[in-house]
Amino acid sequence: MRAGLVEVARGRDGICGLLDRYWLAAEALTHVAAKLTVAQAARPVPVRVVSGSVAVIDQVSLPWSRALRWHADRHLPEHVATLSGLVARG
Repeated sequence: MRAGLVEVARGRDGICGLLDRYWLAAEALTHVAAKLTVAQAARPVPVRVVSGSVAVIDQVSLPWSRALRWHADRHLPEHVATLSGLVARG
């Protein structure tokens, strides 16, 4: 996975540029979540989250609010930690 991230980073303003993109994605998720009505936030949707080649969540029905919260609280920070580790190693 790390070799793939390095390759992607080379074409996207480096790893720091990728970190910026992740933070923008987290902000966008927060913005979308804040716009949902109570009914929309409670509506279940099938969720599939893939990290690398592993399906972390695979077609689990979750309310929108929970799906967005999980992504913002767990999935994106895991990617940020990986990228930050690559930045620290230089």
